[in-house]
Amino acid sequence: MCEKYPLFPRGEKSWDGDMYWFLCLLLLVASVMTMRKGKCTDILNRDQTEEWKGWMQFMFLLYHYYKAEEV
Repeated sequence: MCEKYPLFPRGEKSWDGDMYWFLCLLLLVASVMTMRKGKCTDILNRDQTEEWKGWMQFMFLLYHYYKAEEV
């Protein structure tokens, strides 16, 4: 029922480059301000890779939400 007769019309995605880059910059500033020293100094330790995975997921969602094909 929901697929054939949706309650709301489908919205079109639009590219807003200024907002996309502003949010990326805001994310960078927030991440630098909350940086802290890690406990383990090994290269590619578990904490580091888990954090990278989280940032990549966030950027993936941001990329698709803003339909950032021009990036």
